[in-house]
Order: sequence, then C-alpha cells, then structure tokens
Amino acid sequence: MPLRELANLPIAGVDPRPWYAGGRQAELAQRWASGTACNWALLYEGEAPRRASLPAYSFDEESFWHAPPTLPSSHPFVDVTPSANGGKYSKTLPASVWFMRDHQVHGHSVLPAAAILEMARAAAAAEAAPLTPSSIENVVWLAPLIANGADARVVIHLESTGGSAEPHRLQFKVVDAEHSNGHPNAQGDIVFGGSNGGHPRLDLDSVRQRCLEDVPGLTLYSEFENVGLRYGASFRLLENVWRNGTEALGCLNAPSVQHEKLQLHPAVMDAAVQTAASLFQRRGAMAPFSVEKVEILGDTQQARYAWARVVPGGPKTLC
Repeated sequence: MPLRELANLPIAGVDPRPWYAGGRQAELAQRWASGTACNWALLYEGEAPRRASLPAYSFDEESFWHAPPTLPSSHPFVDVTPSANGGKYSKTLPASVWFMRDHQVHGHSVLPAAAILEMARAAAAAEAAPLTPSSIENVVWLAPLIANGADARVVIHLESTGGSAEPHRLQFKVVDAEHSNGHPNAQGDIVFGGSNGGHPRLDLDSVRQRCLEDVPGLTLYSEFENVGLRYGASFRLLENVWRNGTEALGCLNAPSVQHEKLQLHPAVMDAAVQTAASLFQRRGAMAPFSVEKVEILGDTQQARYAWARVVPGGPKTLC
C-alpha cells in the first residue's frame, strides 16, 4: 500500500474533539503522553497537515537571533527607525506641537527639559530592547533647544558605556540638528537593570502641616509669567502648591494630553519642576541645569502630587 494511502487510514483511539471543546487540551495531552491512543485526524477537515521530521543531529547551543531596534511608530518623540549606522535616532518636531507651543521662556518656544528625558528614554529603550531603562543619571542641559515658528529636527546619539561588572549603560546626547553645529543641547546616561527599591511612602499630611502657605495654581502661573515663564493649557497641571521656605508640595491635575507611550510625561515632569521652582521664582526665570538621578518607577501620567525640598548645605533636590 502506498505511504500516502497508509497515512490517511483512520486511527482508532480517543476522539479529541470533545476535549478541545471543553478546554481540556492539557489533560488530553497528558493522557496521550502516557500512552492513550488519540484519533488526531478527527480535528482536521479535508487534507491533513503534513508531518515534518526533526533533524537527527544535536543542536548547536549558540544562537544568532536578529533583533533590530524597534519602537512603536506612535511614539510622539522618537521616530520608529534608527539610522543606518546605528545608535542614532531623530525626530522632527513641528512648531505647533503642544509641548513646544505651550512652553515658552521670555517669548521663545523652548523644548522642555522633561521632554528631552523622555526622548532619551524612548530611544534607549528601543536600542537596548528587551531591556528597559531603570534610571537616567548625570543629566546636564547645556543649551536650550528653541523653535520660534519653525520645525525643529532633534537627533539623539546613543553610545554604550560601562563594563560587565555594572548595570548596562547607554550615554545619550541630544542635538539640535539645525542650530547647534554638532554640540549637544543635553547629555547624560541611561541605566538598565539598576535597583529602584527602598522608597518609603511620602506622608502627605505631615508635609502639608509643615508647608503653611497655600498658593492657588492660577496665582502661581501668574507669578511665573511675571518672570518670563509662560505656560499654555497643557502645561498648567498644578491645582495648588503648599510651600514654606525650603519645601513645596504640588497637587496635580491629570494631563490634558495623554499618550500610552509617554512614560515620563513631559507635562507631569515639568509640573514637578514647577513645584520646585515655586520656591525660587522671585529670583527670576529659572530652568533646570543638571540632575544627578531620575529613577523610573512607573507611568508618571497617574501622578497627582509632586514634592520638592532643598537639601541643607547641598544642591537643590527635587523629590
């Protein structure tokens, strides 16, 4: 008898169809592995699938999987495809985009420092996938990225640093491709696999008892505008701020512009910076220059409070 006809002969055994209909495939598989005969042909109508023979030699344990960096095309800050030479991402930001339009310093539309953090995080997450960033460290904002009525093309350069004995790191540099002559506007390190544990829950009631001055958000944004900081609707998240001379607690509204890919939402992060700036706004317009460490604990779009304090004898610390 030809092999093709032999393969199509009915096989006596358990009818697997009721097992599949009842969601009991795992139980049926255990019985089949224990020796129970099953008539698998009953699962297929028409031509049955062909069997493929496994190789008779042992497999080489070394793998060479091709996993090019990918980023969802819907991310608003970084383009999906890295450049051909690797480690280089770019994005053209329209002058009318909300996070440029609603963030102005002395009449100039300026890319928020918080947006640069999210750009670097997103690019690094794509470059090192499946690893995810745990913190952003040693950040310095060297020059503002200004877009006055014109689109801005931003380039993010990534370079691997650090040895095998420490968490994986990528150094980033963010460059204004049109106006910086190659000099970075901001730079820092993206850390993967670091420890973010050991954070006690903030006692909000105790903070409020220490911060006796209650400033409504409208008053605060009027104070900011008097020193040259004009925030549009999408960056006005502070409902009110409780503060004293060295500490401030901001109560945040939900961001009006939300996006599932924004882990470090620029409006929420900027609201935290605004909370810290509320302690010093009488000195004039202030912008962040450097930050030692930003720990990525989760999605910031759900954050409803921002706490800032000044460390005695040290730098101003945003918590």
